[in-house]
Amino acid sequence: MNSASVVLTQSKFYSPVFNAAIFDGPIKIYFSQMQEGLALQLYFQLQRKINDSKLDILQNKDSNIFVMLYPNTESFLQTFNEPHQHVEQNEVRIIEDYLGTDPVIGVCGPADDNTLECVYKKIKEISFNVMPDFLEKGAGA
Repeated sequence: MNSASVVLTQSKFYSPVFNAAIFDGPIKIYFSQMQEGLALQLYFQLQRKINDSKLDILQNKDSNIFVMLYPNTESFLQTFNEPHQHVEQNEVRIIEDYLGTDPVIGVCGPADDNTLECVYKKIKEISFNVMPDFLEKGAGA
């Protein structure tokens, strides 16, 4: 486990409900075992879409993108219960925050295909907005 993952487990984003994870390059997906099918579906969709769109974020070893799949509203709101982060009952609930310089994407479960698509869009947005320096340096190195 790298140091960023250790810091994450001691942060406000980590929950006791997380008892499984998928690590692939900079993308770290944390989830509960009852969400394993969803987490694997997200992982494979992300991998396919990132490869299809030729995003180089999977090659980035210096930064992380943490995707936290909270299994229910209760566990989600224990982390993201800020007044400025109002969450509507029927909307896709994805909140972006940061752990140091690493983006954290909080996803309120239960999630569906629409939610997974929104997570991919958020990662794509992050890769263009947060990591452009790495991508430029990595391409020139």
